[in-house]
Amino acid sequence: MANRTPVASNNSALIAMIADEDTVTGFLLAGVGNVDLRRKTNYLIVDSKTTVKAIEDAFKDFTTREDIAIVLISQYMIVRWNSCKGVRMIPTRLQSSEEAEAKAALEAVKWGISLQLQKIQIEGDAQSIINYLTSTTNSSIGWRSKAHLDEARSLVCNYQSIFFFYVPRIVNSVADALASKARTSTSECSLTEVPSFIFDVLNSDSATLRALPAA
Repeated sequence: MANRTPVASNNSALIAMIADEDTVTGFLLAGVGNVDLRRKTNYLIVDSKTTVKAIEDAFKDFTTREDIAIVLISQYMIVRWNSCKGVRMIPTRLQSSEEAEAKAALEAVKWGISLQLQKIQIEGDAQSIINYLTSTTNSSIGWRSKAHLDEARSLVCNYQSIFFFYVPRIVNSVADALASKARTSTSECSLTEVPSFIFDVLNSDSATLRALPAA
């Protein structure tokens, strides 16, 4: 290996990478990391504090540099970057956890309408709530919850298609994390960028993406 002839720099190009620390470390151990005279690297380590803008700026930089031919991006960075377009947290004081789930379903339907979405999928981890929304027979739920869900039902005509799915809480961790955060908040919050406290759970949830039924 010591006698190997180096490749001429004017005939070679770099591979760039945007990924988590472990992935980038493996990338560097393979011997393809680079730091030029201006201290610019060919990689970006993304963690929970990395902003979407930082990822975008690194991508733009790597794709316009003449010394970089290929840009590799971890699939989790793509999920974080593209799959979450916004979050909304609404702190409420309701009579029961069942009513809170029903109110959340109603607010999700309303939010989709305000965003002018035509096709939407709503997931929930309360089986009785989803059963009521998807069945023609009434589930055994409280009258307060029923009032929220009947209002949600009355609004589904605003969509070209809408689906309600039951998912266990273990694979609905993003919603659970947002609900936990909302319980400690005193005001409604709507964000158009992914908040850092759900980065890790959003990556985990990427393994449970669901294909919508044919319309």
